[in-house]
Amino acid sequence: MASRRTSIRSKAVQLAQGVLFDSPLTGRVNSEHNLMLYPFFDLSRNAERKRLSFIDHNVKIEVRAIEGQGIATIYDRDLIIYAASIIVEKIERGEVPLRELIFTANDFFRVASRDTSKNSYELLEGVVERLKSTTIKTNIETGGQGVTGWFNWLSEGTQLVYDIHPETGKRILRAVRIVLCEWLFRAILRDRRMLAVPHCYFDLCPIDRRLWDLCRVNCQEGEMWRPTIQELHRSVGSNTTIADFKKSVVAAAERNALPSFSIHLTDERAHVRERRRGRPSVATQIVEFRPTADRFECSTPIRSNRNRRTSTLNEGRGDMLSAIP
Repeated sequence: MASRRTSIRSKAVQLAQGVLFDSPLTGRVNSEHNLMLYPFFDLSRNAERKRLSFIDHNVKIEVRAIEGQGIATIYDRDLIIYAASIIVEKIERGEVPLRELIFTANDFFRVASRDTSKNSYELLEGVVERLKSTTIKTNIETGGQGVTGWFNWLSEGTQLVYDIHPETGKRILRAVRIVLCEWLFRAILRDRRMLAVPHCYFDLCPIDRRLWDLCRVNCQEGEMWRPTIQELHRSVGSNTTIADFKKSVVAAAERNALPSFSIHLTDERAHVRERRRGRPSVATQIVEFRPTADRFECSTPIRSNRNRRTSTLNEGRGDMLSAIP
């Protein structure tokens, strides 16, 4: 433990001297299995939700925002995906990563398909603040351990590091320093359930992102996934009515924008007992998600200004992290 603290202090000193960065990301993008399977994030662009709850069988999730803010959004999650990808890349190089990562905002923007305008740099502060302040409570265990009580996506030590221009006095963002929560860090290192994400994922709208997440987890080995509208509504984490949610799914099917997957609303209904007469509830209608021929076609390594390299992803099996105790 002492050696790790020394390493973190040494890294902070090197950052102050402007010599050490964990970026750029040169391999594939990865996301953690739990973050794709369960609804942890607001689907709006403007962080409107103050609270999110999810209960399914034995899994419980509760997410809260602090006063004056909304919970972290699915766009804010891009920063977590980026950080997880850097950690996987470090492991594949034979390094033992820390929870702390230091990278340039410009590299994050490149990977997440965001422009490098002044507005993007200003919005990044809000992204970091929401990930730092959003509190989560769940009984999902990672790395063989659970958490009693609440935690945040980013821990103490997270900060944006600025230089001051000597002539204009304006702040210039030099680096982003984040410290991932232990719950997520254990999942990346020990659970070994990282899944490849195509670069075009970052161009999807919120509902398409969420539907793709669920397809990626549930359509392993080319299998079809057939949830009901009600089951899909719960898994997506939508706060709309069932009827409005179905309209969103229909629109997503018409857009046909999910990379490597297609959506089909069937005429079938789940075999459940209807409590009312007349037309059956839309909640029982079955939706089919099918892998398509272009599976992972756009899941290519990200281009970098430095030497390019290709990482072989761990897909939940194998020994990518066998060197980690």
